[in-house]
Amino acid sequence: MLSECLTYGGFPAVVKEDAEKIKKELLKILTRTYLEKDIFFFLNIYHIEKFKSLLNYLSFNIGSLVKIASIMNEFRMDYRTVENYLSILVNTYIISLVSPFYKNLATELKKSKYILLTVV
Repeated sequence: MLSECLTYGGFPAVVKEDAEKIKKELLKILTRTYLEKDIFFFLNIYHIEKFKSLLNYLSFNIGSLVKIASIMNEFRMDYRTVENYLSILVNTYIISLVSPFYKNLATELKKSKYILLTVV
């Protein structure tokens, strides 16, 4: 059961289904709805392809340090846009940014964050 939860998440409609094919299709629909309606329409993100690319990039680098400069270079976006996109992903509970632990709080606040994908 844990393996299935880690693979497909915890959305009730997905959990109730038995067929793997249907689960995958439901997840595609949920992703499309999130991107097209929530992000594009409500949050006025007009470069949806760049947003999707950033989301894919982050999903393949879970647990890695977030280097905004490298994201800026990779996707040819400015600092404000990257910050905005990361903020949207954090505030919609898609990712979490976790600070590394240091005994000195000032150092902890300055250091880059780690990416964690939220499992719903």
